[in-house]
Amino acid sequence: MDVLKIIAPTVLSFFTGIFITPFFARYFYKYKMWKKSPRTESGDITSEHFKQIHNTEHEVSTPRVGGVIIWVSVFLTVAAIYALSIVFPYERIGELSFFSRSQ
Repeated sequence: MDVLKIIAPTVLSFFTGIFITPFFARYFYKYKMWKKSPRTESGDITSEHFKQIHNTEHEVSTPRVGGVIIWVSVFLTVAAIYALSIVFPYERIGELSFFSRSQ
């Protein structure tokens, strides 16, 4: 049962993240939630090697708020398990609930 306490919420959170990613990605691209382009381009300060590493064309077109998907999937997982433990007050479901632990 101890392994199930870790594996079940992890798997549920993973698949929740996979499920909600297209929904959030649509808004990330729609509202252009990515790194803004630099204000000034000073050639003497930045070297060519730095410019190769930090390709601004690709960096400003990739969303940078993907951590929101992780936080939302974890929140939804905790809320779902907590709701299940209230609706179905079985001991096994209650053990999965992270929200009710006294740690």
